[in-house]
Amino acid sequence: MNQTEFLRLPFPMRGDVGRNDRSERAASSLVALVDQAMAFSTEVLPTGQMDGRAFEELDSLCYAYFGLGEEEITLVEDAVDHVIPSIQPHAGAPIHLCRPATQADRNAYSNTLLASMSEWFDEDVAINAVLEARNDDLALLHLRLVDRGSAAPYRERDSRALGEAISRLGAKLEVSLPGNFQLVPDFRMFTGKSLRLVKPLQRRFWLRSAAITDADALAMELHDALRAGHSS
Repeated sequence: MNQTEFLRLPFPMRGDVGRNDRSERAASSLVALVDQAMAFSTEVLPTGQMDGRAFEELDSLCYAYFGLGEEEITLVEDAVDHVIPSIQPHAGAPIHLCRPATQADRNAYSNTLLASMSEWFDEDVAINAVLEARNDDLALLHLRLVDRGSAAPYRERDSRALGEAISRLGAKLEVSLPGNFQLVPDFRMFTGKSLRLVKPLQRRFWLRSAAITDADALAMELHDALRAGHSS
């Protein structure tokens, strides 16, 4: 973006944003950080270098200035890291959001999902997440309600036999499964205190912002399934 066009964008003043004390402190720190960077850029023989930590601090101060919460920060970071590169792809390169999700992507999604879903349940209840099986296109994610003392970190089983796992589960539940899970993303199956999701492995389904969006719906459906089980 041209600098002149950038300066035309509306920018709220300190009094226009909430949490004025926080915004005031962030504004002062932002000015100091920018002054430091400008002074560094004019040094003939710099004694050090501005590294990535300065940009991380700049991001954090901007979030504080605007009073953003954790979920709002996640939306901003996913947009910058994943969405914008996908709408401005390089020639010959695969679209960023359509690339396979890495283990780091799956870890981030699952941890964000569990943190968001935990707000729906009592303090003595935890949710465990296990990726039970996967192949190059799909993954089977198992969420289970447990006592707080049985809480465990997200983990992945070293299994690529996804078709067998889904077939066994369908036979056990006596339900008909879709023939093409790509056409039914996030297909869900409930058994007691467990919920299993069949998710496409494209990165767009494993963003942290996707986990925030999924959390409320999954928590409500898990509550509904539990109530139906208790009433039956």
